[in-house]
Amino acid sequence: MMDKKTRRPVPGLTVLLLVFSLFSTFRIHAAESPTPKAPVQPAAEKKKPETKTKAALSPAEQKKKELESEKAVIERAETTLKYGINKDRRNAISQLAGIKSGELKSARDRLLLEALKEERDPEVKIKIITVAGDLKIPGAGPEFVKALSHDSEEVRIAAVNGLKALKDRGSAGRLIEMLNGQDLSRDTTMTEALINALAGLGALEMRESAEQKISDPGTTRNNRQMLILFLGTVKATASQGFLVKILKDAEEDPEVRAFAASALARMDARGAAPDLNAVIKEIESYPIKKKADHYNLYIHCVAALAMMGDQSAYPHLVDSLRSDSAPVRLKAIKLMKGLKDQRSIDILRYKRDHDPSPSVQRAAREALAEMGVDTDKNAARTPTDAGGEPEVEEKEP
Repeated sequence: MMDKKTRRPVPGLTVLLLVFSLFSTFRIHAAESPTPKAPVQPAAEKKKPETKTKAALSPAEQKKKELESEKAVIERAETTLKYGINKDRRNAISQLAGIKSGELKSARDRLLLEALKEERDPEVKIKIITVAGDLKIPGAGPEFVKALSHDSEEVRIAAVNGLKALKDRGSAGRLIEMLNGQDLSRDTTMTEALINALAGLGALEMRESAEQKISDPGTTRNNRQMLILFLGTVKATASQGFLVKILKDAEEDPEVRAFAASALARMDARGAAPDLNAVIKEIESYPIKKKADHYNLYIHCVAALAMMGDQSAYPHLVDSLRSDSAPVRLKAIKLMKGLKDQRSIDILRYKRDHDPSPSVQRAAREALAEMGVDTDKNAARTPTDAGGEPEVEEKEP
């Protein structure tokens, strides 16, 4: 009830309203609060069935497992080669190359030979030829010779390389015939493949023809260089005088002369040492700029002497080890290592400990180890910490 004069609420009613409001608010909050859930118990882990690991298998079990795996590879390859897309067929051929079991090699070879005979796609055929050549599959030679007449030059080049890989000496005549049909006034991949293959087959019967091609002014420098190396690789000692003439010809291209020096080294023409030294002495007399232009010829002559074990190479190698060029120093260490001259120990130790190039330090350390000299690994400083040269790769001069 209200007082008629003041119209203020009656105190008892106000308290009652306040209690009712608080009770309602409590009920609303209680309804909104989530009911606590019981903690979820982790599920019991299922134990995996115990199996034998590869390490636990006995040698016989392991061999059996590998045999079954390789059998599956052959079976899949046989089906894929018949019906698969060319990409999958090439992959299948690569997998066949990984067969190691002697029991399965004959099946692998048979499958590759059959595919080689019937294959029509050039890329797949190239893959088969490459793998068959690397594996030296018996009976592949005649198929490679047939592929020399293929419409695709890429297939013909693969066949040439395959015959080289097989060391098929009987194919040399056919390869010489093909080389004679090449235009040597142009540099081509086929010409390079043919010369390299004939060198690998030791086709000494091409010696006179090679000399004629080298002397032909129409033959490119690259083809001349490869033919000169051919003479050295097949050890055509009858061509030593021909090569010395090229080496000493001041009017000849210095790069071609450098290849003549390398060819003499390959045939171990020790009688040519005085000629090599004469060329070195001549280059050392040149003005600085001209000497730099002939450096490649110089280092090839020094390398030839070192490869033949001629001790006259030693002082020239020491000079090269003083070069500002890290690749030149690396080359000199490689040659000095082959020379095995005991006089080189002190300078190699110095290079191991103080050269500004980490690569040269490492090469010197390895050279000393090969020479039977105990190396102190703690002696070498870290060139990068001392502001030295960065790592370099050895490059042929």
